[in-house]
Amino acid sequence: MQGGFADVQFVVPLRHHIITRLHEAREVLKVHAQRAKLYSWTSTILTIGQYIVGAALASSFVQESVSRPAIGSLGLVVLLASAVQQRFRPDSAARSARRCVLQIGQVIRNAEDALVAQDSGQTDAPSPNDIIASLSNGITSLEIVELGDADLGGSGTKAQSTQSAKNQKSKKVNSAQKSIQP
Repeated sequence: MQGGFADVQFVVPLRHHIITRLHEAREVLKVHAQRAKLYSWTSTILTIGQYIVGAALASSFVQESVSRPAIGSLGLVVLLASAVQQRFRPDSAARSARRCVLQIGQVIRNAEDALVAQDSGQTDAPSPNDIIASLSNGITSLEIVELGDADLGGSGTKAQSTQSAKNQKSKKVNSAQKSIQP
């Protein structure tokens, strides 16, 4: 039974590696959940600053009853809120973070289900290497989206759609060039 003992020694480090990846995925989940909450609150506060204060400034009652320096300060608040909202798009960042939470949550659930399938001895259960690869790929795909967000200052889907549009345009140009050539 020495072959069986070697198999057990090999499975334990794989199981430990899976658990390590699950902890890493849960940390990524926690970070994105916190970001989603932060960006959502930021968007709400900026919207209040932009629309509520702006509407109050537009009313003649406020203009007549509040001093000019206070009106000017509130005007700057509206201007600043509008500029931050347009530049950083916290609403879009919140949607992107929530999308990441859903994606990594699905990756974690799939890995946990695969572990349960292995523990129950199901014959069609994914191998430990498949589980590790799934967790690693899920984490990496979120890091790539995050990198796209950082590069563009917007959502990763915008980056992907821009790249897709460039690829389609390039294909059209190439096919047009091929049809022109003798």
